[in-house]
Amino acid sequence: MTADDFLKLAASNAPGVPQGPSRSEGAWRLMRAPNPYGGPDAVSIVHTVDISRSDADVAGLMLRCARGGIEALVIVLDPRPPSSRPWVKFRVSGTEEKFEAKIVPPFTALLLPVEAAAQLTGRWRTSDELAIEVEAEPLPVKGTLSLMGLGPALEGLRASCPPQ
Repeated sequence: MTADDFLKLAASNAPGVPQGPSRSEGAWRLMRAPNPYGGPDAVSIVHTVDISRSDADVAGLMLRCARGGIEALVIVLDPRPPSSRPWVKFRVSGTEEKFEAKIVPPFTALLLPVEAAAQLTGRWRTSDELAIEVEAEPLPVKGTLSLMGLGPALEGLRASCPPQ
């Protein structure tokens, strides 16, 4: 999923535009992209940030199927240098964790280490909200998103992941 795809997803959450799931159910969306080379589909769940409480550069969070489990990525709008390794700080339920991310194509995706995915799919999955802070110059960029509905969304993702 590109940053443009996230922008379209964010626009679909604008007031007056019909939405998929209600806020009480969570606004996680299951996404499936066919593999152009005939392999397994790319399957993920995505959630955009609350635009009223976030900087313009932070688009949202993606959890996707990968070999060996679920990967977590923060999606930003401005491409990052592929060699950079920004730090991403998560604040949830009164705790704070910091992770070193890896920039992956299309260079707007910040792949988090397995420990971050384990937190999101484990103890944080029942939390209400996630605050994200991405190291950037001259100032960090911040975003906030609801984790409501993450548990059921993860169940749907796992059921949709291609066999390993």
